[in-house]
Amino acid sequence: MATGILLQAEVPIENADFEIKGHTDGIVQINGVKGILEIKSMNSSGFYSLYVPKDDHLIQVNIYMFCTQIDRAVLLYECKDNQELKEYYCKADTAVLEPILMKIREVQALIKTQKI
Repeated sequence: MATGILLQAEVPIENADFEIKGHTDGIVQINGVKGILEIKSMNSSGFYSLYVPKDDHLIQVNIYMFCTQIDRAVLLYECKDNQELKEYYCKADTAVLEPILMKIREVQALIKTQKI
C-alpha cells in the first residue's frame, strides 16, 4: 500500500547562476511538510559509529535545499550488511551553505579571469 510520502524520485537539481547540477534521491512530504530525501549506504562499521549526519552529506542536502527552495531534508542511512536504517532530519542552514556558495563564486571569478 502506498503511503504517499514519496512525491518524486530521482529529482534533477539545478541552479544556473551557481552552475550547480545534480539530482536528489527524492522529494518527500511528511505531515504536510516537503523535504529533500537523500539516501546513503555504508558498511556496519561506518553505520554503527554514525551518531550525526556526515558533514559532506549536510553540505549536499543544503545545496539541494537551496536549489529547490525546499527548506527541509531527510538523510536516510542504510547499513549494507543488514539493511538497518537511521534517519536524520535537517533544516536549511546558512552556516553550512554560505561558505560553499562563496567558494563557488571565487572559483567562477578565477575561471572568468583565467587565473586558474
